[in-house]
Amino acid sequence: MAWHAARRGALRVALWLTLAVALCACSAAAPYLGAGTPVAPTASAEPAATPVASPIVEAVAPTSAAPTVVAGETPTDAPNAGDATPPVEPAAGVDDLGLVYMRGASLLQTGYLGGETREIATLPPYDAWAFDGGRLALALGPTIEVIDLVRGEQASLRVETDAEIEFAEVYWGPQEGTLLHVAWIADASAPTHGRRVELRALSPGDGRLLGQAVLPDVAGVTVLRYVDALGGTVALVPRGDEGAFGEVHVVDLGSGETAAVHSLSGEGELDERLAFAMSPDLGQVVTDGTVDGAPGLWLHDLGGDARSRGWRCPEGTRPVSPVWSPDGAAVAFMLQPDVEGGSQDASVLGVWVLKAASSADTLNVDLVMAEAGASSSLVGWTPEGDHPQGGHIVGYHRGEGDDAYVFAVRPDGGDRRILNLGADAVVLGWMPMVDPGSVRVAVDPWPARFAQAQEDPDALATVAAAFVAAHADEPDEALGAALGERLADAGWQLDLGGPQVRRLDDGLHVAQLPPLQICLLEGGSAQCVASGHLVMDARRDGDDLGLIYGVIGASSVQPMFVLLGRDAGGAWTPRWSPQGQRDWIATDGEIRFEGEGVGALRVTGTSFGIVLSEDEAVAECHACLHRNLSAIWRRDGEGYARQSTLPAKAPLSSVIWEMTEPTPYAVVHEVLRRARADEDAGDLATAGALASLDALGFLAPGVRLIPEDVQAASGTGQERDVVVVLSGEGGARYRATVQDGTLVDVTIDNG
Repeated sequence: MAWHAARRGALRVALWLTLAVALCACSAAAPYLGAGTPVAPTASAEPAATPVASPIVEAVAPTSAAPTVVAGETPTDAPNAGDATPPVEPAAGVDDLGLVYMRGASLLQTGYLGGETREIATLPPYDAWAFDGGRLALALGPTIEVIDLVRGEQASLRVETDAEIEFAEVYWGPQEGTLLHVAWIADASAPTHGRRVELRALSPGDGRLLGQAVLPDVAGVTVLRYVDALGGTVALVPRGDEGAFGEVHVVDLGSGETAAVHSLSGEGELDERLAFAMSPDLGQVVTDGTVDGAPGLWLHDLGGDARSRGWRCPEGTRPVSPVWSPDGAAVAFMLQPDVEGGSQDASVLGVWVLKAASSADTLNVDLVMAEAGASSSLVGWTPEGDHPQGGHIVGYHRGEGDDAYVFAVRPDGGDRRILNLGADAVVLGWMPMVDPGSVRVAVDPWPARFAQAQEDPDALATVAAAFVAAHADEPDEALGAALGERLADAGWQLDLGGPQVRRLDDGLHVAQLPPLQICLLEGGSAQCVASGHLVMDARRDGDDLGLIYGVIGASSVQPMFVLLGRDAGGAWTPRWSPQGQRDWIATDGEIRFEGEGVGALRVTGTSFGIVLSEDEAVAECHACLHRNLSAIWRRDGEGYARQSTLPAKAPLSSVIWEMTEPTPYAVVHEVLRRARADEDAGDLATAGALASLDALGFLAPGVRLIPEDVQAASGTGQERDVVVVLSGEGGARYRATVQDGTLVDVTIDNG
């Protein structure tokens, strides 16, 4: 399945870690907020593993969605803010902001710290997302959806890469408002980890590539900060197989090179439960580790003295979820029970604050609030500013059973409150309050659903069935075009003739989908019944369904047919196909229904490829003349039988001749065949013509003639046809004259 849903469990740790860093990011999408906002969603609600689980959202209101654009491959000069983001409304004051959170697929907004709630959008599942003051970026493989929740606009971007993306992440830049796309890609040329990571800075308005870098042979990366000035800079930690790290790399996306490497001193290695965060000014990093032989917290200064200061956790505890305050003066974190440690004093579990601005050799760490939830975590800090309710630390309480809620507390421990958001709420951040009288944003769910089905034909068919069902009122041509746009945006390589959609009756469509699938779409479900490039015709007649489809070859379309029947369970199953029928000849021809329903078929084709004996007199190459064949096939029980006057055991040569249009060339071919086989050809040739065939050596075994052209006779005063036959041996040419369906003369062509 696209983006390897089966691998998401293995990558879940990386997603948690990366999003945990994003939660403490100080945003400068100031056109919306005017001041920083620290939050982005956590990974507590992992996307559904199958496309069918994603919601189908009906349009609630028209949006001014931007057209789909493709991220280019050539970096350009770094844009200014006007290039990267569209014009926005004047900045909102902090007291005009509302908290945005997700519950299931619903995106909701409440007051600054709770209050009346309203749904503002419904979102499909994605691998990762980033929120910044009203702008939401959703990433799924190479697909990025950029949603402006304030204006109700949506744009689709696509990253072009030459390999399959295993996992994708996205981050907002704080200055120019650009996007960072992080792609984890399997790489067989990477000798140690078998993977590389590609970083791209993109303009969210048009997908232009602003900078890029490739990290070869890494198990993954943890992005600490993305600063999007001057082409973009990314502070990250390359990860090994065990998750341990000891260095912060600063990568310049403008040059594609690593600009600096900062070693993180301190005791012990960091394990898969990594907890770390980088300050807004990129000057300090908080990590967990070992301090005096026990779990602890390290504050690493990346400046001139590059010193590291450690704080040893109380016995039996460990630090998790570090989040920086917007001004970079403090770090909030939680102490939780250490599953590998001994007993602990429950009174020390909870929210703590590290005074990062202190220059003392000993870290200043204080308990803010007791919180005993073994799976509790922090979201981040409320936006800075002179809000009447003051700055707060926001987190999730996760106790046993259904004991779950979102809480907020001031960094001095005061004004603790429980936010009535619901046990499954996922906090995204703050944005200007949406007018209660406005309609909610109609987020297009289809880019995600089609992207999730990438490289999974069965999943694609299911998504296409849902798409067609949701747009069943559209005409076939428009529906096929819309489906094609969705597939192209999702990176599907379209087949030569597709996709196509053809309505059979209310609720039932037949569609051609990549790769080479012919599927019946009904009630949001798909059943693929054949393989081909084209749907040429289809009819339903009660519980019977006749399907004519085609496969595109080197220079022609080969038509094919299958009769399907509806079984007791409602599924369409094959009842009959012409496979094995010696007299079903549709090569370079066509198949069409005769009359109403599916009771009769007209099948036409050519003689190319028909060999009646090893001693054929005429060799028909693909570019040569051919005979034209036609037959009517009528329903006969569960299948079809050719309409014929011949006995059941008639030789194939007689069957072919019965179906053959008696053109002048076909007459010459049949006379030669019969004469070579010592059969009577008197009804098709004069005695003189038969004698000429013998005299010219045409009846000798092994002689081959190639049909070249058909010309009208001239100067005879009668309407006659001339078939020119080129000898395949000596190159001599012969003229075979046919008059009124009879071969009358064969001569050497001396002209």
